[in-house]
Amino acid sequence: MNDDQKIFSEIQSIVCKVINDEKIIIKMESKASEIEGWDSLAHIRILVSIEKLYSIKFNLSEMQNVKDISEFVRLIKQKIDKT
Repeated sequence: MNDDQKIFSEIQSIVCKVINDEKIIIKMESKASEIEGWDSLAHIRILVSIEKLYSIKFNLSEMQNVKDISEFVRLIKQKIDKT
């Protein structure tokens, strides 16, 4: 499993937990608006969970530029590489 797949898998687990739906299917190209239950509160909870898991912090401009899950993965990898 490469880094992208590992991060994706961890994001998927977080999304399922936050949305409380273990059957939800997300893909790298999935957008929050396409995922049932991913509202603004869930978005914040997902971000906080990701920040805790990876010991990173997102700033507002970074989060405004994230359009899909693949960009989440890219941003996480970028932040991990800086630490």
